Amino acid sequence: MLGIIVDNKGCDGCCDCLNSCPYGSISITDGYAQIDNTCQLCRKCLPACPKQLIQIPQRATDEGLDEWRGIVVYLQLLPEGISIDSLLLLQQAHLLAEVRREPVFAVAIGTELSRYRQQLASLPVKSVLCYSDPIFRDFDGRNYAKALLDACEHLKPNVVILPSGLETRAVAPWVATKMKTGLTADCTELKLRRNGDLVQIRPAFGGTVMARITTPFTRPQFATVQAPPSEVPAVNMPRTAPLIERKLSLTPIDVVTSSLLSVQPARQRFIIAGGGLKQVQDLHDLQVLADKWQAELLGTRVLIDRGWLPSHKQVGLSGRRIHGSKVLCVGVSGSIQFQAGLGKVDHLTVINNDEHAPLLQRADLAICSDLYKVVEQIHHLVT
Repeated sequence: MLGIIVDNKGCDGCCDCLNSCPYGSISITDGYAQIDNTCQLCRKCLPACPKQLIQIPQRATDEGLDEWRGIVVYLQLLPEGISIDSLLLLQQAHLLAEVRREPVFAVAIGTELSRYRQQLASLPVKSVLCYSDPIFRDFDGRNYAKALLDACEHLKPNVVILPSGLETRAVAPWVATKMKTGLTADCTELKLRRNGDLVQIRPAFGGTVMARITTPFTRPQFATVQAPPSEVPAVNMPRTAPLIERKLSLTPIDVVTSSLLSVQPARQRFIIAGGGLKQVQDLHDLQVLADKWQAELLGTRVLIDRGWLPSHKQVGLSGRRIHGSKVLCVGVSGSIQFQAGLGKVDHLTVINNDEHAPLLQRADLAICSDLYKVVEQIHHLVT
């Protein structure tokens, strides 16, 4: 990987650069300065060298980065159609593409793609690469990744964006590693520079800062994205996207059935429990309420860390992203990471005894009170 380098032919081992590195990544070995793999590219060592022998290599014109053009959107296919997040990412891809007038492509992977043919053909893209095979009936990240890898090698895109989720968490790292390039997970915002660099923005250090990450030396640039909660734009003009069939030689997998991993019916109502719950029994009480209300019970990361809920029940930046008609949050403060998991919600009710909880500001109905008293009243109202 390209990084900071030292011209050892001119270095005399003066040691002026040693104290400039806050990470202790510089040492004098064999009479000249060397930088190890703990380097964080903070660049503080660059002005420390009196001979200017410490440098970051500039992007070379013969690296062929300009050959990589276009934006690929990975489509997540659900039984009812293309996922809302995928459609929102297509909209975002077009906004990015306007910067350099790059084409937008889509990749669809699944079994019996003929079910989605009409919807795929209506997408506002230059073409859709379709990978249809019975082997995709049982999800295997490696086979899905091989299909996406084939698409990337065929199209040579500048950018590849995928909706954040469990599926893409298994696919994107494999493909990025095979292509020896970078991947930023769970981005909340993307920007494209005129030179083609993708600025990938996501919360870091517990949400206290927003990190801006770039991949300047390799292509394609991979990012999984939490699509912003908004309406899917209406398509007013007729269009027909070419559907390009691609075939691969794939390896079948052994299938192990698990009730935890079985597909559950789509829900429109959710109850999300947070760190305000004091004991695991409180979660059981909320499950009773969820059953009455025909809702799915989910939780924030703190409950997963406590071992009260399995990881596939987590809502947030590193968990699931939900869309629904009604969502009830109980004891959830609403960090940046959590709110990234709230997609299109028609009505959000929040119960929290902390009047400064960020999620109260987003709620359609904010109840600042003792959650136990409020939940008890709701139990009496819901039959």
